Order: sequence, then C-alpha cells, then structure tokens
Amino acid sequence: MSAIWGIVAPDQNKGLPENCCRLFEDSYRSTCKIDRYESVRTENACFGCGIQYLTEESVRECLPIYNEERGILFTADCILDNRPEVIESLLSQNYTREQLTDAPDGTLMYLSYLAYGAECVSLFRGLFSFAVWEEQSRSLTLFSDHTASRCLYYLRTDRLIAFSTQMKPLLKLFPDATPNIDYYKDFLLANPSLIYIVPGETPYNEISLLRPASRL
Repeated sequence: MSAIWGIVAPDQNKGLPENCCRLFEDSYRSTCKIDRYESVRTENACFGCGIQYLTEESVRECLPIYNEERGILFTADCILDNRPEVIESLLSQNYTREQLTDAPDGTLMYLSYLAYGAECVSLFRGLFSFAVWEEQSRSLTLFSDHTASRCLYYLRTDRLIAFSTQMKPLLKLFPDATPNIDYYKDFLLANPSLIYIVPGETPYNEISLLRPASRL
C-alpha cells in the first residue's frame, strides 16, 4: 500500500508544467511518512509513487513502471489479498513461478495488465487503485477496488489531467478550484454516518473522486 499521483497532457502540443513531478512529491513529503518515493517522466506524462514497506515483497516494489517499447506508464497503490490466484493466472504468460512469487503486488498487477489489458481488474481482490497511461492511444485509465478503499482524486482542465491519492496536490496544481456549494449543503443535511455524500463529488467543483468498483 502506498500513495500514487500523476499528470498527463493528452494533447501532444501542450506539455507538462516544468515542476509538476516535484509539486506532487513535495506535497506528500510534508504530510506523509513514506519509506521511498519514485517518479517517472515521459514527454507527456509524469507518474509517481510513495512506497511503504508493509509486506515482505513491498521492499522490492519498483513503481511507477514505464514500458518504453509498448508506450505504457503504470503506477499502483495496492495490497492484494489473492496473490496466489493472480500468480496462477500469469503462469501461462511465460513467467516462472519463482519470478512471480518474488514479485511485489504492484508488479503482479502490471504484468496482469500487460497480459489481459483493462480486464485484468477482474482478477484482483484486495485494496487498490491504479493508473495506466497509453501513449499510442493517448489515454489515461484509472481503476479502483470494490469499495474505493484507496482514494483516488482526479482533476481535468483544458490541457491537463491529474490524479492523486490525496486532494492537496491537485489544489496546488489548480489553485483556482471553486467550492462545490451543493456538496457542503448535502454534507450539512446528511446522516453523519454516511461516508459518501454524493458519490464522486468533493468539496471542489473541478475535482472528483473515483467511485468504488470503477474504471474511468
């Protein structure tokens, strides 16, 4: 389990802000205790991951992953509850059992995406959110588990799409975000035991929360 973030410029003619990778990482460093930070930047995308050593395999986690040959950039925040099932499904893809047994959860999810595409999400049981940028189709896809236990906020402007486990970096990236008055009204009127007031909405009009069991 960790924290993830990223920003992409779908339009090839509109590049990324110069300091975007640093903006996300600095925000997490100021609020979170994370064992290791990694980021990968390509021409039109930057993904990051703050990795926490919560399992034996997570010490070896190497996220984000960039497959230059296939033009895929991948990052994940995850703990898989069904590693044996995922490993069994990948044995048919020319990996050895030893390779897969030693692989961290994020790597298993990445290999599953390479093998099965977006449908790989049906294999996973556990706590996760992950993101994939496909350079050829210039598409960003976000995924959440069945309960959206690992939050993933996202923001879209006229030139950029960004996502983050925490909302704070998105507000730094887009300081002109406007208050969502309807959200506050619903919050004040709702039963306080409710987790979500309006699914997908946040206190800001421009920022949304990925819904449970979603592929966006």
